[in-house]
Amino acid sequence: MKKVKSFVIILALCTLTACGRKEVDYSVDDSQDSSSGYSDISMETISEKIGVEEQWEEVIDEGKLKKVYADVVVPEVTGMKVVDVEPVDYPADPEAKEQFIRSITDGTIYYNYWKKEDYDWHIATVQEELDYLEAEGGDDTYYDSRYEYLGYLEAERENAPESYIPAEDFKNNGYYLEYNEMLYTIEFIEYSNTDYKSIEFGLWDNADLVDMENINLYLYDVPMVEGDENRCTMTAEEAKSEAQEFINSLNVGVFSCVDTMALKYSIYTNSNRYEVVMTDTTEQIEYLDGYTFRFVRSIDGINVDGNYYLNGNIYSSQVIETLDDTTINYGWAPESSMEEIFIRVNDKGIVAMTYHSPMEITGVNAENVKLLAFDEVKSSIAYVIDEKTYYEYTSFKYLELTYFLYHDKEEDKHCIIPVWRLTDKTMDLILRNNEKFSYVVINAMDGSVINVGEQICRVFE
Repeated sequence: MKKVKSFVIILALCTLTACGRKEVDYSVDDSQDSSSGYSDISMETISEKIGVEEQWEEVIDEGKLKKVYADVVVPEVTGMKVVDVEPVDYPADPEAKEQFIRSITDGTIYYNYWKKEDYDWHIATVQEELDYLEAEGGDDTYYDSRYEYLGYLEAERENAPESYIPAEDFKNNGYYLEYNEMLYTIEFIEYSNTDYKSIEFGLWDNADLVDMENINLYLYDVPMVEGDENRCTMTAEEAKSEAQEFINSLNVGVFSCVDTMALKYSIYTNSNRYEVVMTDTTEQIEYLDGYTFRFVRSIDGINVDGNYYLNGNIYSSQVIETLDDTTINYGWAPESSMEEIFIRVNDKGIVAMTYHSPMEITGVNAENVKLLAFDEVKSSIAYVIDEKTYYEYTSFKYLELTYFLYHDKEEDKHCIIPVWRLTDKTMDLILRNNEKFSYVVINAMDGSVINVGEQICRVFE
């Protein structure tokens, strides 16, 4: 990426551009005009074509202390595009599920039905907990609920198979599979009343990662801290290469690693693989063993931005009105509203994967799209900050040209478009420290504001 510099403010109101509508001129035109952006296919970089400089410094509203003192980051490419994408509905598509699972393993795949031995383990755990509660005189209501659950498990065990049943179809949303000489589970998840879906892949029993008996093992992702001991013999770069190779094998497109975390083990002794049984002899052991990597889709080497970090973190004073001044009802949004893949790796290999909001590229809507000149970009952003937000005492410091996964809700279409993203903190700081932040995004082709709150509100009325 390259940093580039400039500034002058003109206030202008721009219309919103949807994926499937053509208010923006996507045509390639050999003419060049500094006031209207560019659409040629010359070898000049974008920063050269639209007149970007290294920094933008201006007070937008002195009374409310709305300021921009931003470093400007622009990808070193000669053009950007609009890419059409569609969500992949794995839960409703048996063929897609089978193809995804087969890309992971050529071993046996089973239905995710417990066998008798699994019920025996779980029954023993609940019985141990009931014995402990009875000896300690615990809560009667809780005791009764666990006792009822024990009866349910015992009844289910009666009809359970002696061994796992090999899968003959892929109509279910959960399976067991043999991978890396261990048993893994994979689930294709959909949330009721939303369009959000995910894929969860991981060990059937995390306890397989350690050579210990009668334990329960939880895994956590924590920030990398220099000097912390990590028991994994691989370096972070070696582990990342293994994670990248795994993603490549899934045939889901090009993804780039944007964050590295440490994998933390939290082990409870004298317990059971299904749940922690807290008694006087239970001990907790914690240490680092491995890494977790976050990958996002990449278009021509440029990472696709989205809304993964917004839920609960974006200030309520961010863009809360559309350009026609109607208020947006945020509602509830799932954990991740963008396409991203998390991979956990250690000396055992791939420990787990979570794939949020799977997408597939269906085509390129337009190549070398016309982008606004940088002066017009600043004018549009200034208008949004001044007229369309309630931000006060905010100093924006980071402005970047990137790609954004945009959902045109009127036409129910998804596309990846070039945008300008302005924040008061770096993405790294926001992600690692889970900090609140101020955030403005505009369409880089026409300057219209993208209402991020509306984009992440994915609950159907």
